[in-house]
Amino acid sequence: MRVAATRQGVRRALVRIVAELRRTGVNEAHYGTVEIVLAEAMNNVVEHAYSDRTGGEIRLLVAHGPEGTLLQLRDRGAPLDWVGEQPYGRPPHPETLPEGGFGWPLIRLLSENCHYQRRNGENCLSITISLS
Repeated sequence: MRVAATRQGVRRALVRIVAELRRTGVNEAHYGTVEIVLAEAMNNVVEHAYSDRTGGEIRLLVAHGPEGTLLQLRDRGAPLDWVGEQPYGRPPHPETLPEGGFGWPLIRLLSENCHYQRRNGENCLSITISLS
């Protein structure tokens, strides 16, 4: 799926994906988790990777199977710019943040596997959400 890197594009994609997961018969808790994780990941792309330009796109693959759901996001926005370990660790202290900052820890908490790499000018993020 190709998603416009805008808040509206993200919302439309989430509605479509949740509807598809409902049709597969997975429980509400699972597709709710997928929706939260995907919303956090895609909104990070919109707000950070494409923050200085318009017309960006997120290429999204969602694959659901008996063990869970795989999410793969690719974009050509700015690379993640953290220093040191990938931003999957502990949640930051709320008093140190003007707004937000809980997306990566929330993604890590709700997923089984989360891997980011920058390859050939693309951000590549893979996330696995287990059914258990």
